[in-house]
Amino acid sequence: MNVSKSFQSVILRCAVLAFLTVLFTNFIFWAHQKVGEVQYLSKHHIRSAEIKLDTIIDGYRGLLRAMSTDQHFTESTISLHERAKRATPYKQAFALAGIGFSNGVGRMVSTHHDKVHSIANQKYFHQVIRTKKTVMSNVLTDVSNGQMVYVMCSPMFDARGDLQGTISASIHFSEIQKALDVEGGDSIFNVLLDEDLNVIGHSGDEQYIGINLFNYGYEKLFDREENLKALTEENRGGFFTYRYPLELSYVEFARIDGTPWILLSKSKLSTVLGKGTLIFVANVMLMIAIYLAIARLLGRRVSSGQDAGHRY
Repeated sequence: MNVSKSFQSVILRCAVLAFLTVLFTNFIFWAHQKVGEVQYLSKHHIRSAEIKLDTIIDGYRGLLRAMSTDQHFTESTISLHERAKRATPYKQAFALAGIGFSNGVGRMVSTHHDKVHSIANQKYFHQVIRTKKTVMSNVLTDVSNGQMVYVMCSPMFDARGDLQGTISASIHFSEIQKALDVEGGDSIFNVLLDEDLNVIGHSGDEQYIGINLFNYGYEKLFDREENLKALTEENRGGFFTYRYPLELSYVEFARIDGTPWILLSKSKLSTVLGKGTLIFVANVMLMIAIYLAIARLLGRRVSSGQDAGHRY
């Protein structure tokens, strides 16, 4: 009888160990698969948004490049007012908020502001003068109508190759906002940040516009110092974030070339886990049922053997 009980105990311990091993291995494989899914979703959506944004920005950059080398605008005898007047058809054709021309010290005339005014206090103007390259501003508010715009500014050179001023386009930000849209319900979001990590575009909820998600506790980081360092210094990467009570997400980020913007694509791991939880739980319940059936079967066999021994 003692041998039978000892045998039953060994079998049950082995069965428990095997059951826990299979359960743990199955859970690790399932969790790894789900993490891979959210990482793929974020990478896929950020790449799609990058292509859209690059197409929009390259189009306007090409327009300014062409206009900045067109003698119709670069002739030194043409006044700023005349250049702005000649640019009006381009403004209308490309549905721009405005096109402006400045001299080397920042005195400007534009299609929507025909009086001479100064942009010498604008950061993007000084960057263009210093680098002699096209520069894009952060999002600004158009004082004429209150709409959000961004400015793309390029240098203009005279026939001798000397810098004579700048040409800039005020572009409606709504086109960028539309490019962020994603079909993911409430589980996937595209977010655009400025150089200070403030939200300037959000595919899911405009209430976050102007907020730094990482300063106000909206997105909690597992390694705040390293994650923020990567976000501000690296061209692309990814990390996990969380919110209370049980919202775990993966964030993929990429810096948009030639802009001060950072694009984020956030996928909620909790949502993806939820979609597969029923299958996983059903799998676990099946394993538990098999384990209990084996345990009961072993118990009956040992009991039967003991009864036979007593009869003998």
